[in-house]
Amino acid sequence: MKRTIRSLAFPAFGMLLFLSSTVQVEPPKPSAFPLPPSAFADTVVIEYKGRIKEIIDLKCYDCHSAKGDDEDAKKELLWDELPKLNPTDQVYALDAIAESVENGDMPPFSYVLWRPHKKLTAEEAKLLIDWASKLSDRIYKEMD
Repeated sequence: MKRTIRSLAFPAFGMLLFLSSTVQVEPPKPSAFPLPPSAFADTVVIEYKGRIKEIIDLKCYDCHSAKGDDEDAKKELLWDELPKLNPTDQVYALDAIAESVENGDMPPFSYVLWRPHKKLTAEEAKLLIDWASKLSDRIYKEMD
């Protein structure tokens, strides 16, 4: 019995090794990633309007824009790039925005210490949290 199993297993194993060494899978073309915004034409569009735009422009944009001085902030979030992300990344970013504002992490204490006018008021924080959470939920539902 052992001899039969060995006599079948070794050729099968050899065939697998041969096939795995000769099959070449072509990697996806880099130009296909990330998908352009037009690929998600039926999804929710992220727009900054009214009071939300004012809050972002006055309290967030100094650091989270291409012209911002803080490289770490730019790596975490660029407001102008958020609408161009794929829906999964948009949901992740919007949830992170809501969470960091809700936890009081944004704007950072060290930033508002020297710029008290950049601190979010309770009303501004609530508006931003509600906006990001609701938009995240809408995008998530559209993904299904």
